[in-house]
Amino acid sequence: ARVADEVRPDLIYSEGPLIHALLHRARRGAPLVFNPHGLEMFQHKGSLAEDLKSWPLRGSVADHARRAERVVCLSESGALPELVQASRPVFLKATR
Repeated sequence: ARVADEVRPDLIYSEGPLIHALLHRARRGAPLVFNPHGLEMFQHKGSLAEDLKSWPLRGSVADHARRAERVVCLSESGALPELVQASRPVFLKATR
C-alpha cells in the first residue's frame, strides 16, 4: 500500500496476496486488476489433509477477487474460469 501511495499509478496489477492492505482501503487512488493464477487452494489435491491445509487461503483469494475492480483469468479450460466467475461477476477473458 505504501508503494502505491508513493508511485501513484494509473492502474495496479496484482498476482497475489501482497495487495491485501491496499484492497481494504476505502480509497485506493487507482483501479486494481487481480490475477489469481491457478487457484490451487480451490482444487482437490488428493487427500483431505492437503485440502484442509489450503482452506484458509480460499477466503483471502475470494475476498481479493470481490474487492478488485477486475479479475483476469488466462485459462480457458478446467475449473479455473468457473471459480473466478463465481467469486467475481466481472470476468476478463484473454484474447489471442
